[in-house]
Amino acid sequence: MIKPSEFKNWQDYYWTYQNILAKKYLIPMLEKNGVQLEGKKVFEIGCGSGGVIEAFAERCGKAVGLDITPFEYSDHASGKVNYITADIYDRNYDAQYTDQYDLILFRDVIEHLPRKKEVLELCDRLLTKDGRIFITYPPFYSPYGAHQQVFAKTKLGKLPYTQFLPATMYHKFVASVEKGNNQALNVAKEITSTKTTIGSLNRAIRQSVFQIDHQDCYLTRPSFEIRYGIKPRKIQWVKRVPLLREILVMGVYMILKRK
Repeated sequence: MIKPSEFKNWQDYYWTYQNILAKKYLIPMLEKNGVQLEGKKVFEIGCGSGGVIEAFAERCGKAVGLDITPFEYSDHASGKVNYITADIYDRNYDAQYTDQYDLILFRDVIEHLPRKKEVLELCDRLLTKDGRIFITYPPFYSPYGAHQQVFAKTKLGKLPYTQFLPATMYHKFVASVEKGNNQALNVAKEITSTKTTIGSLNRAIRQSVFQIDHQDCYLTRPSFEIRYGIKPRKIQWVKRVPLLREILVMGVYMILKRK
């Protein structure tokens, strides 16, 4: 477990947390399920501060991190990652970046993205023939599926299931509690707009050229051990129970391959 107080700022803490998560859980899970990284090309969509893709860069042949916001964490950049600022929905994207990758990562990003069909079509174009997609996300109706972590400075960050409020009421609630915190309000609006559930994402995958190769459902996520000292616990049986899985599963880790 690491604590924010051990770091000079939140950015250093969060980068370290992401880096540890990738090395301790993400990479081992992939390798356990037959995804080899040595000499491979890895592409992370929504790389943020770069903590995850920097960990992969230590193992793979080429690493690229893409985010819609400019990369501002040069203190942590190893020089092994090519950081790109772009919007994946930009029609000019394919013309600019035509390389193909062995692995595409979405680490707690897919739930922020609308139009999942377009996202998966992009992956189809960017992925090698035998490539894999690795996705992690908190389902929308899970206890903290509303991304309450962005409300860390208030009690709202500890309230589960706040997303069950009607969207308009929830937005007003966030605005009143998180006065002046535009990021919190924007995240609340974004998450309630996309509403990425286990069922909706699985359906989008079935309608694409991909299929689920491996899936782990967590009652307590691996990230909880690093941030809160709570051991991860899988709850695999519930993934076949449609309604129950949406409210109990706090995190889904999945590997996709082509059909």
